[in-house]
Amino acid sequence: MIAKIIKYSLLLPLNLIYFISFLTPKKKGLWLFSSWFGEKYLDNPKYIFQEVLKNEHNVKPYWLVKDKALLEKLLRLGYPAVNTLSIKGFWLQLRAEAIIFSHSVGTEFLSSFISPKTKRILTWHGIPIKKIGLDNQNKKRIDKTIIMNIFLPFLKEDYDLITAVGREDKKSYHSAFKSSAKKISITGYPRNDQLFSLSNKPSANADLNIIYMPTLRGGVNSEFRLLSDGNFDFKRIDKLLMSLNAKLFIKLHPVQVFTQRDSELIKESKNIIAILNEEDIYNYLGSYDVLITDYSGIFFDFMITGKPIIMAPIDYENYTKDDREVYYDYNSICPMPPCNNWDEIMKAIKLVKDNKYVTNNYYKIQRNFHKYLDKNSSLRVIDEVKKL
Repeated sequence: MIAKIIKYSLLLPLNLIYFISFLTPKKKGLWLFSSWFGEKYLDNPKYIFQEVLKNEHNVKPYWLVKDKALLEKLLRLGYPAVNTLSIKGFWLQLRAEAIIFSHSVGTEFLSSFISPKTKRILTWHGIPIKKIGLDNQNKKRIDKTIIMNIFLPFLKEDYDLITAVGREDKKSYHSAFKSSAKKISITGYPRNDQLFSLSNKPSANADLNIIYMPTLRGGVNSEFRLLSDGNFDFKRIDKLLMSLNAKLFIKLHPVQVFTQRDSELIKESKNIIAILNEEDIYNYLGSYDVLITDYSGIFFDFMITGKPIIMAPIDYENYTKDDREVYYDYNSICPMPPCNNWDEIMKAIKLVKDNKYVTNNYYKIQRNFHKYLDKNSSLRVIDEVKKL
């Protein structure tokens, strides 16, 4: 407790910078972008940023970065990227008309430099199945947040616009961020523009390409242990995939890693392939034929393609007990009965191969969660920001 009091006391002088940020004039059209703690060039902000770079929209964009290697990479590509912690980064944050981010003001920017007059656009980073924000916090943590907001007002997370894909996730954001429903706009997710475009292109490969994308379990940089713990028999499944003329690609959550044993077994497999976290999966997610997932919002994203989705809540009881609760009755959002182990998953893949896996229930869920099924979400977000 004493350590926390000292920690927050040391932040009190930053209130002066916050006061200066309030007095600093904002530059019209200056929009700052960042995502994933300033360490990755990913997600909804990336695709809005690219649309602005391509068609200008009377906006001067900058991508703010806290990772040196990423900054150098973006500069080599010719992008207007700036170190968040540089003199220029400080000045841009003081002057910004709008900031657009994937997680929070505090994780992507320097909160004390962001004026309450700067428009804050939260695009979030996944249509939630599992509970997020204040819906996933206890009363003690909420009380601590209230106290911090009084003495360190620049740490308060408040948004002028939150983007959603439909009525269902709009309700989740309303409760999770305690934000007015008027500030939550159904625009679609910009990262899904590319997903939708690729889903309509015919595959040149005769193989059935399947991607497995499980949600995060545990903390940042933790090992993903569900393969071994879920009785994933690499040799047996590799043979079954070969018999189905199928390949299984495994993409973990961006902040999780394979165990060493699983990495070695994947390398020994012919039809099981790992996708590295350095890659932006949305560049080619729409080209896959089937998605396997559990509690990840990637389920809702992939649903706009109209392609088969296999729901695999292998560890449902443990997950909802040890990690997070979910917003919905899980079975109600499954297009087909969920699979509880890899034997059931392999049987479901066989049904997909026989074209028996997309049902009317699939399209009912699709309509319930998505207002738009197109590639214009980035444009809609830009329009909403300009209205502010």
